Amino acid sequence: MAKFKVGNVVLCEHAVLGANNKHTLVNVYAGDIIVASLPATLSFGLYIEFLSGNNPEKINIEVSLARDPALIAETIIPNSGTGIILIPVFPLKIEKDLNLEVFAIAEGFKRQLILKKRIYQGAIPT
Repeated sequence: MAKFKVGNVVLCEHAVLGANNKHTLVNVYAGDIIVASLPATLSFGLYIEFLSGNNPEKINIEVSLARDPALIAETIIPNSGTGIILIPVFPLKIEKDLNLEVFAIAEGFKRQLILKKRIYQGAIPT
């Protein structure tokens, strides 16, 4: 099975299309996500680059919490040049320490993990 050609994958609190076809990513999560208390509802946004090549036109993005699908988005990207997928904002209720995983899925392609973040309760670094 074919693999996706993926560039940057960024998890943040909010992602929007800005002026001149630029993107604004607000409060980017660079590492693990630490929350002061659980349960908590967190807001996320996603920015995903699919590089030119053999990527399919139709791609599903699955966001899973502890291996359970929490969000599935279907999108269409161009096959020439870099295709950008922006999911502006989506809330997720986090009940316990877990892994957030993002998968790209399409017919004829291997289900591919493109991002993994650990979310856990702990002391917020200052």
